[in-house]
Amino acid sequence: MHRRHTKAHFRLDLTTSAAYQSPGAAVLAHLFAQLISDELNEYSYHAQVGMSSCAQSYALHMHCTCTAHALPCTAHALNMCMCMSHALHTQVAGLDYLVSNTSSGLSIRVEGYSHRLPLLLAKVVARLAEAQLCPERFAVQLDLVRRGYVNFFSDDPIRHAAYNVTHLLELPRWHVSEYLAFASNADACSHAALVAFVRPGGALLAQTFAEALWHGNTSAADAADATRGALAALHGAPLPPSQRPAPRLLQLPVGVEVVMRQHASLLGAESARHANPDETNSAVEVYLQIGPDARPDSLLLELLARCLEQPVYQQLRTEEQLGYLVHSGVRFDHGVVGLRLLTTHYSLLTTHYSLLTT
Repeated sequence: MHRRHTKAHFRLDLTTSAAYQSPGAAVLAHLFAQLISDELNEYSYHAQVGMSSCAQSYALHMHCTCTAHALPCTAHALNMCMCMSHALHTQVAGLDYLVSNTSSGLSIRVEGYSHRLPLLLAKVVARLAEAQLCPERFAVQLDLVRRGYVNFFSDDPIRHAAYNVTHLLELPRWHVSEYLAFASNADACSHAALVAFVRPGGALLAQTFAEALWHGNTSAADAADATRGALAALHGAPLPPSQRPAPRLLQLPVGVEVVMRQHASLLGAESARHANPDETNSAVEVYLQIGPDARPDSLLLELLARCLEQPVYQQLRTEEQLGYLVHSGVRFDHGVVGLRLLTTHYSLLTTHYSLLTT
């Protein structure tokens, strides 16, 4: 017999101006989220052991997440590494939690059986406010984070094409090469620097603006009490409205063709050293910026992209044999929509670009 369980979901977004003020700040915020998740794994382990003594079996599951656009490629592929990102999601005893960093601060998500959710939230926030920040675990997480940045440069060309469009459009948006440069600097990216950045009195959580959302089996009063308790545990001052990060998107000039090219020869010395020398494929993304996401125009654009899928594939892949991966779709970036066409081939893709733009 199937039994329905009462569950709830909670998300708390902490906006702070310090989290993304520089590539170094973004890396330190990312490391902090990783270390918090790493420390919470110990709590999950003990919870799992305790439950097993009651003859209950629960799975401990961990995976990395990143902000991605729907497509066969990840537009924020690094953010892929940042938001990109890379927070550990643990599921144990019917409860899930996720701690991650974003381009505007930190994000906490907890979900599961509603009667136990406030306790889980309190545990997560308490660890956020009083993190242990073990130097040995910092070294481990720094190595993992740096490897993620290094691996980006050997990723598929189509992922690089999508990422470069995102890097061009979003403001501000640091490049993965800047993250790698900071993470490779032992003096700048140190345990002492992280402690100074995140501990009480540090820049990261000194001033925050919180947005909370409860959904599911909980009352308005219980949700408000749990949220107030979580915010009180952080001991931060309010972030003035004038200092809250405001995401912006580059408006491409009408009638002007903007070309952005990436090649190993154009990368910095540190980044070029990690590029794949055996990569012979190239990729092109043609992006046609339409405007604000306004319905029904956006729906018509999605319909157009769907209608283009078959003829674009038929022309480029089947008849012209110009690309072995061909895709058309819609991009959504900070409330702005656009039509995108992507293709990958072993050539320099000059023919691809001419045909796609036509």
